[in-house]
Amino acid sequence: MARKSADLLSGITTESAKLTEFEMITLVQYESAKDTYDAQDDETKAALDVITNTIRTYALAETADGIEIDEDVLDQALLVLTMQVASDLALLDIKVANYSFPANLCVACGSDV
Repeated sequence: MARKSADLLSGITTESAKLTEFEMITLVQYESAKDTYDAQDDETKAALDVITNTIRTYALAETADGIEIDEDVLDQALLVLTMQVASDLALLDIKVANYSFPANLCVACGSDV
């Protein structure tokens, strides 16, 4: 699957530019998170959905600066956070259902993770 890339913007000062940068970075991260989520079994997806829904109860679609975030972008960011949580817990030998990082997505080594 082809990946999108985001050029980091330097010297961002406008709220519109900040939001655009956030959306671009979130989309790039979301693609990897979604691939990892899709590779999980149903039991693990259900556990990951609980994590996402728990985080969602604390998330607002508007920043303290009054910048409104599109709900789809917020949902993407929440999945990215959920997958980071599952991955970090796995590094500590704490399992979330049957979570495992798919070896076929590991570009660093290509071996089992």
